[in-house]
Amino acid sequence: MQRWLLKMAPFDYDKFERLKGIELGEYCVSKNQEFNLNDKFVEYFAKNSQSLDDQHLEYGIYLLGKIRSKSAYHLIADYLDYPVTFVRFPAIKILTNFEDYDNIPEVILKDSYIIEKARKALEESGGHFVVKELKHLLERSRINSAG
Repeated sequence: MQRWLLKMAPFDYDKFERLKGIELGEYCVSKNQEFNLNDKFVEYFAKNSQSLDDQHLEYGIYLLGKIRSKSAYHLIADYLDYPVTFVRFPAIKILTNFEDYDNIPEVILKDSYIIEKARKALEESGGHFVVKELKHLLERSRINSAG
């Protein structure tokens, strides 16, 4: 019964901002598993991301990735070149579809904003771990455009 009530609870933005550390991670993962986030979270993140610390950015990007909308992907793309690795990492992994590397969604592959952000991040990467993933995204985008 209590689990059913949890599924009906809305995402608590104040709680998201207030939690830190392990508690924040547990909250975001449980919310992701129990709730369908929507464009309201996209709007929230767009409005508030400048005031969030890196840990909240990391989990915010993670939650945006679960929404799978063009506007969510655009916000994620803004973090492809973020200076903090643990914020940049989920952005790269979401946009390169790490779970199914060869099946990046077309909404990503055909989006010039996302592809340009990936190209810029690759040019400025300085050789860090994202090179392989970003090259793959750009290559898949070229194949998709040609076909």
